Amino acid sequence: TSGQNWNASPVFAPKELLAKVPKTYIAVSEIDVLRNEGLLYGKLLKEQGVEVETKVFERAPHTGFLMDKLVPAGALLFSDAVQAVTKAFNS
Repeated sequence: TSGQNWNASPVFAPKELLAKVPKTYIAVSEIDVLRNEGLLYGKLLKEQGVEVETKVFERAPHTGFLMDKLVPAGALLFSDAVQAVTKAFNS
């Protein structure tokens, strides 16, 4: 159905497609309408054998990544994401 289109949300992707996802870093903001979906995506990837690092940033809003100068959790989220990307490109 259109409500379960994996092009709109990866949690609806077929298991065989999820199994092909490379090592993944997922940053989830605690104050985010999409928080549970992000956590579920990490769980689904792990069930398919994908190496996943999921971090929940407490007191961070959905836009925390863009608010790194205003919200302390946003600065931490930004720094952590940079470290994750750097680690991925150096491995």
